[in-house]
Amino acid sequence: MIINAFVEKTAKTMRKFNLLLWFILIFSNYISQSPPTDTTHKENYLSDRDAKFAVSQIVYYCGLEPNFEIVEDYNIKNANAFIKRRKRFIKYNPLFLKRITDSLHTDWAAWSVLAHELGHHLLGHTITKFTVSYEHEIEADKFSGFILYQMGASLDEALICIESEGNPHGSHSHPPLEKRVFAISEGWNQAKNLKNKSITNFKQTDNTNINEELTHRIRFNNELTSYYVNVERQLIWYDNYANAILISTLKDSENKSFKWEFFLEKSKYAIDFKGGIWLLSTHGNNLSVGDTEAIENN
Repeated sequence: MIINAFVEKTAKTMRKFNLLLWFILIFSNYISQSPPTDTTHKENYLSDRDAKFAVSQIVYYCGLEPNFEIVEDYNIKNANAFIKRRKRFIKYNPLFLKRITDSLHTDWAAWSVLAHELGHHLLGHTITKFTVSYEHEIEADKFSGFILYQMGASLDEALICIESEGNPHGSHSHPPLEKRVFAISEGWNQAKNLKNKSITNFKQTDNTNINEELTHRIRFNNELTSYYVNVERQLIWYDNYANAILISTLKDSENKSFKWEFFLEKSKYAIDFKGGIWLLSTHGNNLSVGDTEAIENN
């Protein structure tokens, strides 16, 4: 009995020892196959350095300083731009950038991704949080094409990433591939057309349908936008491309207290003989909302 108990206890001890030995061998084999720690750090360093170098060059061609935080994130699909604690960030997945660079055999693929995200920042898209906009994506694509031309990319190189990675049908956040290819091409061609132009031969905006001989400037209270009246009593406004936009027409007022009347956004306004602007009410309680200023044409 004593001998049997001793044999059984010895067998249990040997089984535990064999199990421990098996774990040690497996772990030792895993360690021997794992890359050295310094190699891993080197790869991370290179992706970090390369991404920051790319962004610094893109910003350089914009005439700006690289005051963006460039960070890695292996948990996102590709890249995104955002603001956190008043700092501008560009987050990217190093594996994604490495994959498209290796598969497409050009650095322009990764650079176009980073230029697109940088465009979101420079175009003000990241100011509004959690906004999904096809228009914003198209604008960032156009910026990418424009800046890549400045940096020396051919049109094929500017398009190579989107043509490989873009969704033909689009998604809830991004437009279809065809629209994105058009936007990048438009930006690239715009930069190309500007190459041989100087400040003296830029094409002027063509507003041949609107007389721009101005007589008055109109300013509404608490509003920075200026409106103008031309010699034909048309109320016009200039968009961001300096195009004159007709928004209303002034007519002689039947009320002896006012000189002109006009409609703007379904509301009726009047201008008195001193240049004051009034919002007219059907109840007779008119509200002073602005002033006009005569423009002297030399």
